Amino acid sequence: MEKACRMARKTCVTVTSNDCWNNEDMSSLTLNSRWFDACGNIYHTADRGRSYAFIGAYAQEPPAFICAKAGSSINSVSPATQTVGVHRTFWINAQCLKSHNMLFKNVIIKDSFDDIRSALNSGAIDVAFLSGKEAGGNKKLGSVIRCASTGPAYMIRKDMVNEMQWFDKAVKRLIRTRDFQRMCQDADNKYGMWI
Repeated sequence: MEKACRMARKTCVTVTSNDCWNNEDMSSLTLNSRWFDACGNIYHTADRGRSYAFIGAYAQEPPAFICAKAGSSINSVSPATQTVGVHRTFWINAQCLKSHNMLFKNVIIKDSFDDIRSALNSGAIDVAFLSGKEAGGNKKLGSVIRCASTGPAYMIRKDMVNEMQWFDKAVKRLIRTRDFQRMCQDADNKYGMWI
């Protein structure tokens, strides 16, 4: 965000916040309250797109899978008979499964991928909805499930689309640079962010 602002010769203030998206009430307190103009690293999902616009997508959406525990006798996805674990706030969530008509017998919502994997390993859930990177050594069942129309992007209020075009153009210029590729590699090395 900071580099895109510098490329556009704009002064931006960046803030870290956990209030950019709430899956439970399907809203962004920070955008609705006009505290922020944009929230970064947000995936453009159908539920978010109903209320907000997206600009400056800077990566592809990582693949997501329904996974069974490694070594499990479960070899296919059977929603009517299985309990699935999903993340509370990630873009790969219960809403995504519903949009794919995957109506599981039970949906257990967890606050972290570690909690989901623990539930899978303990047998508390039959399968888990995980990104490719989070799946680790677990058994991927079926094909890739796509939940977003873009990878990470900047979510803005719909009334800000015209005003924020400068930022969208700056991000698009930035992602074509070697500096951006280096930043992505550094993020992957430090945080394991990309698949």
